[in-house]
Amino acid sequence: MRSLVLCLLFSASASAQDYVVGQMLMTKSGAQITKAGAKIDWKQVSFPLVVKAVKGDWLDIGPAQIKKSDVVLLEHAIAYYTDYLEQNPTSSWAYNQRAIVWRQWGQNDKAIEDYTVAIRLNPKSAAAYSNRGNIWIFKRDLDAALKDFSEAIHLDPKYTKAYFRRGNVLRTKGQFDAALKDYDEAIRLDPKFAWAFNSRGAAWKAKGDFDAALKDYEEAVRLDPTYAAAYNSLAWVRATAKDAMYRNGERAVADAIKACDLTFWRDKYMLDTLAAAYAEAGDFNSAIQWQTKAIELAPEASKATYRLRLDLFLSGKPYREEFKLKQAE
Repeated sequence: MRSLVLCLLFSASASAQDYVVGQMLMTKSGAQITKAGAKIDWKQVSFPLVVKAVKGDWLDIGPAQIKKSDVVLLEHAIAYYTDYLEQNPTSSWAYNQRAIVWRQWGQNDKAIEDYTVAIRLNPKSAAAYSNRGNIWIFKRDLDAALKDFSEAIHLDPKYTKAYFRRGNVLRTKGQFDAALKDYDEAIRLDPKFAWAFNSRGAAWKAKGDFDAALKDYEEAVRLDPTYAAAYNSLAWVRATAKDAMYRNGERAVADAIKACDLTFWRDKYMLDTLAAAYAEAGDFNSAIQWQTKAIELAPEASKATYRLRLDLFLSGKPYREEFKLKQAE
């Protein structure tokens, strides 16, 4: 009876739901994701899906489209996958999908448990290894993350996102040259992978090559004009670089505003960058306004750093990022 009630609930919600831009979704069993009318590998998109536009019975989810009837709202997804697993207890797919939702709710231990079951049920699932690697990052176990990403690549040498994710861990560990190799491979496999360009730009920046960094950031926004993080990367360099040749207050403000627009003016990092950009442009009133807002949104552990920049702006000084190469052995 519980299963019947849930099925009726999901069926009703799918037909009656008025989707709006920004909603987060998960896929139902048997869902197909298409691009230009052709079915694509779901590994080419990121979960949860985010509604970019509503077009009749179809939803644009960034680089692809999916039918309204093939999705469930994120807030209903745990119930949907739990019910599905009651009927299909050996479904590696459902455990993987439910783990994604647990991650969104901050339930990292439950996500690890579900990914581990998914791997036990399907030891050749590169996606499950790669997804579990992401959770190890949240749990600050970078060595475990590297192990899972490397296993995903072993199982699927063409798994673009596994290279990208492993590159991010290597960059975090200060292994910039190794990270660059992984980003290069991700880009070779998918020359339109904007995220990889943005992250490779961050690796170049960490090595002190600001020309290469800006080039990659520019390519990221060219490939994906809705990619807020890449606009933020551009704005941060143009606002805070110690070398004046890379700074441009006017362009920094424009890029930062674009990043804030794309994140609905609710992202502390984007607002922090916007404040730095206004300071570089000489508009310290605006810099103070947005830095104050960023402080309001920042977690307690980060507020002190944000306040240091606010103190600079209050004294009429822009922020300059101190740069020290920390290449790990």
